[in-house]
Amino acid sequence: NAKLLRLAGEMVRAWVTGRVSELPSMSSKDKIGFLTKMTRFERLDDMLLERLFLTTVLDLFRQKRPVGAPARSDWLAKLQRPFMIGVHHPERQMRAHFTEIFHRYLPKSIFQ
Repeated sequence: NAKLLRLAGEMVRAWVTGRVSELPSMSSKDKIGFLTKMTRFERLDDMLLERLFLTTVLDLFRQKRPVGAPARSDWLAKLQRPFMIGVHHPERQMRAHFTEIFHRYLPKSIFQ
C-alpha cells in the first residue's frame, strides 16, 4: 500500500535526519540500514515515494557533521547506491542537487 509506505517513509525521514527531538538519535549504521532498504522505493514506480527517499538522502549529505561523529567518508561509501540513484534520476532538478554535492567532494586538481 503506497499510502502506508509514504507514512512510514516520512517517519523514517524525520528519524534519520534528526528532526524529531523526542526520539532517540540514530547511529550512522542504523541510518545507512534504513536508507539501503528505502532504495526499494525506486522499483515501486511511485514518484512521491522516490522523491521522499531522495530528499532524505540529500538531507543527510547536506547535514553538518556533529563533533565526535564518524567521518563522512566512512558512511559516504556505504550510501553510494542511494546517492547514484539520485545522480541518475530522470528529473533534472533532483539530478542537479545530487550533481552539485558530487562536485563538492571531487578534488579540484589531480594533485589533491
